[in-house]
Amino acid sequence: MDRLFFEVLSLSLKASWLIIGVLFLRCLLRETPKSFRLILWSLTALRLMLPVSVKSSWSLIPVQRLAQPLAQGAIGGLTQKPSAGNPVAQDLSGTALVASSSWSFFGLIWLIGLSLMLLYALTSYWNLRRKVRAAVRLRDNLWLCDEVGSPFILGYFCPRIYLPSQLEARTLPLVEAHEQSHLARGDQWWKLLGFLLMSVHWFNPLVWTAYILFCRDLELTCDERVIRAMTVPQRQDYARGLLTLSLPRHGLAAGPLAFGEVGVRERIVKILRYQKPRRSMTVLALVATLMLAGCFLTDPATSLTQGIQTGTFRAGPLVCAGVVSYRPMTGEHLGQIQILSPTALKLVKQDGTVSFESKSATRSYYSQSALEKELGDPSFFWGKGKAVPKFSDAQEMSVYTYYAEDNQDSLSYRIFFLNGEPIWIAEGMNIRIYELIH
Repeated sequence: MDRLFFEVLSLSLKASWLIIGVLFLRCLLRETPKSFRLILWSLTALRLMLPVSVKSSWSLIPVQRLAQPLAQGAIGGLTQKPSAGNPVAQDLSGTALVASSSWSFFGLIWLIGLSLMLLYALTSYWNLRRKVRAAVRLRDNLWLCDEVGSPFILGYFCPRIYLPSQLEARTLPLVEAHEQSHLARGDQWWKLLGFLLMSVHWFNPLVWTAYILFCRDLELTCDERVIRAMTVPQRQDYARGLLTLSLPRHGLAAGPLAFGEVGVRERIVKILRYQKPRRSMTVLALVATLMLAGCFLTDPATSLTQGIQTGTFRAGPLVCAGVVSYRPMTGEHLGQIQILSPTALKLVKQDGTVSFESKSATRSYYSQSALEKELGDPSFFWGKGKAVPKFSDAQEMSVYTYYAEDNQDSLSYRIFFLNGEPIWIAEGMNIRIYELIH
């Protein structure tokens, strides 16, 4: 649960930048076809859903520093194993990771919020079902009901259009055209997906904003499709029917698609002032959409090996160790420690035999407070006079974890780099940490 919430939070933070970009373009490109707005929101949905994204130098997503939950007994906080095609593995495509013990609490709060959102949607849907159970079929998928004040679509696999019984005869064809346009594009499914994404990311106010505007743009796009072939008097009748059937908004839900509940004033203005979009504006919207996708749908291409010092070292005095572990007070038994590159480590005994060799690694980060909290635990034994070195936020403590080539589950070493300089080596999962001496 902790790692799941961590992934959700990371996706939400990255998507926030894309949402800000969409809001900017939405204001800038007012005269473009409204269907382009739905394309922008579909990019937002992809960003909120997909944990894997393409890296590019065009990306404007800033590197975030998050506290990732640790697997028990693991220094560095990464349980991901490197693969043959990816000798350096790093979680979240350059996102800085630090250890934290608060994830269980926040993960529980997130799960409670998600459950409440889904419960609200199910309750609303069930109440609406009960409200229209006395509806009378008019024809095909059209149903009349005394209990509803505005037309809407209810259902997903076999959706029905529910109309107020008092609906005027001249308004009926216009309303039907609007609702059938929704069904032709499967808008009931898109709105459901939007609500589910908002439920998962309920803690992010930008996602709520995106969902509200998405629902409004859904109606604007549908209006635009319906009135495209209408005459001016027909558009006036359409706007008059929209005004007559308008209802106050009652909260948020996964459905239904209601004719007169979302952005009525804006929709009436757009209908009465509708003009066919110019081709140049359509091309501009397409170019802007592609640029937005390139900048905010991709992750920054970061180098995992830049600024890391390599060379030959030896292990000095013990820095700290788990209380239950065997504790040699120096690391002389490790022999010669050869950091060939950030992805390659070799340990050579005094007789020249290679005791450990690895050409793959994972990387994580620590902040000052997280490192002190992790290594200051009472279960650790500290060597005499040793303490966590002080470093500012401008610096970074990165940890590379190396696995044995023959068996990745049997043996591992970790090198602690402070601003690119190796200072500690951690031996095995029992956590014996020695000072590195050049």
